[in-house]
Amino acid sequence: MDSQTISVIIGVIGAAIAALGLLLAWYRGDRSKTPPSPDQSPPGPWYRRIRTRHGMAIAAATAVAVLTGVGVLLVIVSPAAPPPDQAAPLTEAQYRSELTRACVDADEEAQRIAETEPANTVFGANINVERHLVDRLRGLVPPKSLRAAHDDLIGTWDRRLAILDSIYLKLRRPDTDVQDADVQADLAVATELAAKVTELSKSVDVPQCGFE
Repeated sequence: MDSQTISVIIGVIGAAIAALGLLLAWYRGDRSKTPPSPDQSPPGPWYRRIRTRHGMAIAAATAVAVLTGVGVLLVIVSPAAPPPDQAAPLTEAQYRSELTRACVDADEEAQRIAETEPANTVFGANINVERHLVDRLRGLVPPKSLRAAHDDLIGTWDRRLAILDSIYLKLRRPDTDVQDADVQADLAVATELAAKVTELSKSVDVPQCGFE
């Protein structure tokens, strides 16, 4: 039971207690104004006794208690609303559509960079394009059937980005200690991870996210 449900239950119980307090105050005030008669006749059947103020007080208190119990029960058994920051899972069709749109947008951005940016800045700019794409994919909530593939896709792409960042930093170092063999080895790993991303994108039927 979450804190919101507990707060609602406490509110319901508090309102019921307040109503019952007002009811008792009314009943006591009425009794002080109208003292019982010594020759008062014995109580009759229940449906007659309930008409008296004493019977009305008991009946009203019972009704308050019943309504309180019903209110608490409805709060407990009602389905809890998802937290505001937790979106509902997409359907398979919606997930594939969102994934396709994100990857197509990233391809178009990479193409624009290739056509407009200087050659020596394309590598870093393309890393940023991939990073923004992965952040966008991370915001998707896949259906249960595609959750494992989605997590693998994000995890594999994160590892590729880490390798690309390493390469970029090595290429920008002002000294000459960086060996071309080191960069080539990192590029080979990044290429392997790109192939894995392509495989995973095909497994969810969204080949647009591959590197082919």
